[in-house]
Amino acid sequence: MVGDADVPDSKVQHAINVAAQYLDNDGDGIADTAVACDVKKNTALLFMAATDAGSEKVKNDHTFMEKVYKKHNYTQDLWGSETHPGSNVANGDPFDATLEEVLHLITNGYAAVWPEAFAFRNSKSKLTKAMDKARGGVFEKPPKSYPSNAWYTYNDETCDYGC
Repeated sequence: MVGDADVPDSKVQHAINVAAQYLDNDGDGIADTAVACDVKKNTALLFMAATDAGSEKVKNDHTFMEKVYKKHNYTQDLWGSETHPGSNVANGDPFDATLEEVLHLITNGYAAVWPEAFAFRNSKSKLTKAMDKARGGVFEKPPKSYPSNAWYTYNDETCDYGC
């Protein structure tokens, strides 16, 4: 996990702590699943830019991104502006996107270790089948409206099964 110079160290450390809790949920100092080994083997990278604009600047730097993708099989970005350590949504605080974005990085490891259960790219894994059932059909992108039998809906038009 790395952050650009405009991201406070406390926010990068927060992302590291969230990842550690996902990988070692019981806190015994040993990763709970083989996913940690796969994430390490495949050199996963979480890149933290201060803002969306900073993230786009990095993504548009093709030379830098080519180097990143040559060295890292899994990449995920997280903006410092959406990272809120200690946030409590129930109290009206903003949602801490670290929880979601770090989970995306970790679930790439799950998909690699157990593809029959967790793969989400061009897959008929248990996960995608469960999503199709919950959403009332197969949707590569969220539909304009979900069928009446859908009990899970998500309307972010930028999302596919990976979200």
